[in-house]
Amino acid sequence: MNKLDQLNYDIEIAEQELKDIETMTEEQACDLYSCDFKEEAVTLLNEELTSLRSELQTEIERLESWD
Repeated sequence: MNKLDQLNYDIEIAEQELKDIETMTEEQACDLYSCDFKEEAVTLLNEELTSLRSELQTEIERLESWD
């Protein structure tokens, strides 16, 4: 799997986790993500998504610069 595919896959997983957490109770989310509040887990996942999307964009730009 190349880097772009891996980043896209990681983004899909994080997006699914974000959807899944919506259906979790506060306790389930806290246990799964080792946090004190469900909102912390949501924030962490959103930060991860932002980082992954930025990394994906950087990689796309890097590859385009080779053209």
